[in-house]
Amino acid sequence: GPSGDLYVLDWHDADICGKEVLNKETGRIFRISPTKSLAKDWDGRYTDLKKLTDDALAGLQTSTSDWHARRARVLLQHRASSRSLSPGSVAQLRSLFQESKNGDYRLRALWTLYITGNFKEGDLQKALTDKDEYVRAWAIQFLCEDNNASKNATDIMVMMSRNDPSPVVRLYLSAALQRIDADARWQIAEGLISQAKDLEDHNIPKMIWYGMEGLVEKAPEKAITMVAAGKVPLIAEFTARRLVDANALTLLVNELGKSPAQLTAMLNGLLAGLEGRSDIKAPASWETVYRKLKSQKSVAPLALEVAQLFGDSEAAQKYLATLKNAVAPVEARRDALRSLASR
Repeated sequence: GPSGDLYVLDWHDADICGKEVLNKETGRIFRISPTKSLAKDWDGRYTDLKKLTDDALAGLQTSTSDWHARRARVLLQHRASSRSLSPGSVAQLRSLFQESKNGDYRLRALWTLYITGNFKEGDLQKALTDKDEYVRAWAIQFLCEDNNASKNATDIMVMMSRNDPSPVVRLYLSAALQRIDADARWQIAEGLISQAKDLEDHNIPKMIWYGMEGLVEKAPEKAITMVAAGKVPLIAEFTARRLVDANALTLLVNELGKSPAQLTAMLNGLLAGLEGRSDIKAPASWETVYRKLKSQKSVAPLALEVAQLFGDSEAAQKYLATLKNAVAPVEARRDALRSLASR
């Protein structure tokens, strides 16, 4: 709130369907205040902001009170929906965005200019090369949020997917994949998975997948070639798993036979796709590919599991031997039992 206090709404109703309010008396609002507030006071702090001019509301974007800055943006957006803002307020915001050394103030100015219709496509494209990673990220957000990013804008984003040093920008690019045309989506996804900078990031690999999953079934050959050469194992694994359901199993097995860079991840994806399925037969090329895979120590155990799921009798015999071997590691015997039981 304007005082610097935090307000919390706490309400519970036993009727989870929400058809009627059963417990009207359980609603509470808490105001949480520090013993000694660090919020700065000033004349007009509690003035009705609706009475301020456009220029005054624009000036609140540098307020130390985030509540005042946020509320001022709402009012300016409302005014801009029915009339043009005063030239002075727009000039003030543009100056703040272009000249301020405070990154937070620049973002506030950017947000205000955009929601009032004073930051156009050309401005956003220029912002894609801004020195501030958050400005670049928000430019991506605004360009793509209505599914109408121009070819010029997506061409710049394709380059950013390969070259931008910021994980913030790469996250916003990943999130934008679902709101751009298929051609640009392929190119940006390929750029993002061509580098191994975000392997440990909790969100980016998953966001890339959410953005490209719909493309896999439409162009499985293109997808498998791209992820096999990429550097993000999670994407390769998920793509392989998706290909099992996309009736592209032969394509996947043939790619495994080429020993791609993401071989382990793709085998894991194939295993996940086959799990619990007894209706899938091994492609004709599997026998040749399996002979090659089982000779590679790093992936031989995974290849054996796949062979078992395909109903390979040799694989079943090996698992039976492991299961009966009293001196074999317990976990290996458990794995053998699980695999045999699944068939």
